[in-house]
Amino acid sequence: MNSMLLPRRLLFSSHAHFISNPLRGMLVACFVSFACGTISPALAEDITYRGSSGDLQDPPAYLGGGSKNTLAPAGYTRITNNTITIDYSSGTDPENVWGGYSANGSVTSNRVTLQNGKVKNLHGGYSNRGNVTNNTVTINGGIVDMVTGGTSDRGSAVGVSGKSSNRGSATNNTVSISDGIVDMVTGGYSREGTATGNTVTISGGTVHGDVDGGFSMHGNATGNAVIISGGAVRSGVDGGFSMHNSATANTVTLKNASVGKKIVGGAGARKAGAATGNTVTLSGEITFVLSTDILGGRGATVSDNTLNLVRFKQMGAGRVGRVGNFDRLHFSGLKAGQTNAVLTAADVNLDNSRTTLQFDGKPGTVRLIEARNLRTVNARIDPVEYGGVRYGFHWDSNGNAVVGNSGVGE
Repeated sequence: MNSMLLPRRLLFSSHAHFISNPLRGMLVACFVSFACGTISPALAEDITYRGSSGDLQDPPAYLGGGSKNTLAPAGYTRITNNTITIDYSSGTDPENVWGGYSANGSVTSNRVTLQNGKVKNLHGGYSNRGNVTNNTVTINGGIVDMVTGGTSDRGSAVGVSGKSSNRGSATNNTVSISDGIVDMVTGGYSREGTATGNTVTISGGTVHGDVDGGFSMHGNATGNAVIISGGAVRSGVDGGFSMHNSATANTVTLKNASVGKKIVGGAGARKAGAATGNTVTLSGEITFVLSTDILGGRGATVSDNTLNLVRFKQMGAGRVGRVGNFDRLHFSGLKAGQTNAVLTAADVNLDNSRTTLQFDGKPGTVRLIEARNLRTVNARIDPVEYGGVRYGFHWDSNGNAVVGNSGVGE
C-alpha cells in the first residue's frame, strides 16, 4: 500500500525499498554541476498545473508505483528550488503533489501553492531517508486532504549498534493557509529524526482535522509554531507533537480565531516523553467550538510551560474544558473591577503556578478565572508596580471563582 495514503498517525510506515536512479541521470547531474558550478538552479522546475492529466506522473516503484496521478518535478530527481502552482477549476485531481522529492538526499527550498483545485496529499518537500528543510506550502483556495510543509519519511536503517548513519529531520518548513478547505495540516514531519523550527500559519479558511506545527514519530519536536489569526480549526492544535519522545519550546498563538477540541503547547510521549518550555498565547476574541482543553504540555513529565492571555475575550457557545500544566500564567489588558471572569472553564489546575498581571490603568481587584473545579495549592500572584506604588495580589477562592485581590504594600 502506498504510505502516502495512510491516516496521519500511521503515515509513511511503508517498507518500500530504494531503487537507485539510472546511471544516465547521475551523469547528467554531474555534467550540469561541473558546467554551471551548482546543480540546483539548472535542475529547478517551475510548474503550473491547469488540470491536464498529461502533466501527471506515476509514483516511483519504491513507493508502490502504479497510476496514482502524481504531480512532481520530472523524474523525481530535481530536489531543490522547484516551484509548483496548482490552479484549475476542471480536470484531473492530483492524488500526490511533491514540490521536491528524493529517496536518500536532502530536499530544500521548494514552493508549492494551491490556488484552486482538489488535491489529496500535498507536500512542499519529501525525502524517504534524507533531511527536508525550508520548503513552503501556501493554500489560497481549493480543497486538500493532508498538507505537510516538509516530510522526512523513514530515515536510515538502524545498524548493529542500534544507532542510525542518518535519521532524516524536518526543519524550518512552512505551511500558510489563507482560504480553502483542509483536512489535516503539519508544518514538518519526521518519522525517525527531529521536527524542528517548522511553522503553520492560518489566517483564513477551514481546517477540519488537527494542526501540528511539527510532528516526529520517534524524535523530538522542538521550536515549532502554530499561528492562527483567522479562519476556523474544528479539531485541535499542537505546537509540537512527538509520539515517542519529547516536545520542547513549541508555541501556539491564537488571535481572533475559532478552535475545537484542544490547544496544546507541546505534546510528548505519555510514558517517557517530556513537555517543557512550551507557550500558549490567546489574544482577542477566541471562539471555543467544543469543550476545549488548554494545556501547556502533555507527556510523562511536564514543566516550565506558559499561558498568556492578552486582552482575551472568551466567545462562542462552547466552553473551555480543562486548563492545566502551566507553571506560569500572564494576564494582560486587565481593568480593575471586572465582574466577569476572564476565563471560564470546567476544570482548572493552578497548583504551584506563578501568575503575573498587567492592568490598563490602576490595578485593583479583578475576577480572573471561574471553574467548577479549582486547585490553587502553592499558587501565587506577583506584585504589580503602578505610579511608584507596589500593589500586592493573592488568590481568593470566591465560591467557584478565583479572584485576584489587591492590597497596597503587601
